[in-house]
Amino acid sequence: MSSRLAIPPDPFEVVRQQRFGMNHVVYSPSGSLIATSDVRMNVAVHRGDEVVLSRSFESLSQKIRPTDRVRGLQFSPDDRTLYVAAGDTLRAINLANGRETWSYTPPRSFGFLIVSPIALSVSGTGDVAAAFDNGSIAVWDAFGGMRALWHDNDSPRSLFFMKDGSLLAGTDSFSLCAWDIVSRKKVFKRRLHERVFGMAASAFATVVATRALRTASLWNLESGEELMSISVGSGLPLVEFHPRKEIVALGTHDAIEMVDFDACPFARFSIEDARVISMAFSPDGNELAVGCSDERLRRFPL
Repeated sequence: MSSRLAIPPDPFEVVRQQRFGMNHVVYSPSGSLIATSDVRMNVAVHRGDEVVLSRSFESLSQKIRPTDRVRGLQFSPDDRTLYVAAGDTLRAINLANGRETWSYTPPRSFGFLIVSPIALSVSGTGDVAAAFDNGSIAVWDAFGGMRALWHDNDSPRSLFFMKDGSLLAGTDSFSLCAWDIVSRKKVFKRRLHERVFGMAASAFATVVATRALRTASLWNLESGEELMSISVGSGLPLVEFHPRKEIVALGTHDAIEMVDFDACPFARFSIEDARVISMAFSPDGNELAVGCSDERLRRFPL
């Protein structure tokens, strides 16, 4: 009788296979498409029951895999392109054929340190902005031509186009800042009184929301005034603006709480069998999509 030693599974592979969660959900500007990503680097785009795109963006390089994340998903204004910030590369994917229209991989710092995109935003005119973990901020046109590239000590971990697309607002968790794209200069900075981990920008006002672990605040970028502060339950620091009303959605461990700009409750949606990981309003504001830890997308009519 022969005996064989059992080979234990690779512990890193075991951990990788146990990761679950839909960490991004975003509607296309027309509302006809929904893109999602999970923590295992899978991205999918749906039009109703039709799968328009399904692809893994896991890096082939073993050096990059420890930092692999999908850190941003955004559609172009015409619904034709999906921008994916994943691993060490920003990609523009043509949804008609699934091919890359263009991509950008930043050069290594000191020749060997991996630089990754950590925030992504697309303007109403089609410009694309990204912030990177080496402190750089870049802006491209829809064809991949770089319009601007600069470095800033307050380079943001959350980034949003504001106004007519000429202004970028963001936070590095400690300060709230805004940059003029043409001059590449900081035109607004306010030191925050507590560390924030999430941010969102209003589509119709120069107002942003910041989310700390236990509180959420609204800020007027023109005056620098804090418009509202409210206590929030525990959970991931998720915050989103309603696209047409003065309403903010705040994520907690097992629910979405919606309040108006005066901190008055508007609605609450409970999720009892999973954790809330991501969320997004439809462009018309009639639906809220919530990505959960079980990788199911729950959609609530408003």
